[in-house]
Amino acid sequence: MFLSFNLTGPKCENLTIPMCVNIGYTSASFPNYLKHKSQNEAALEMHQFIPLVNSGCSPKLKAFLCSAYAPP
Repeated sequence: MFLSFNLTGPKCENLTIPMCVNIGYTSASFPNYLKHKSQNEAALEMHQFIPLVNSGCSPKLKAFLCSAYAPP
């Protein structure tokens, strides 16, 4: 019996999602936990949260979203 290993796991890339650029880390891992394969995919999904982030209701919301959509 032979074991097969997937050597093409998540890849680390420079963080370019505008909401996350100055969040405290500069690299993100894709695919992410939400199965987005690229930063463009993740950014499109994150776009819906911009009004909520801009409202200032929670100072930790941006960090939470970035860690979920663009994990360090």
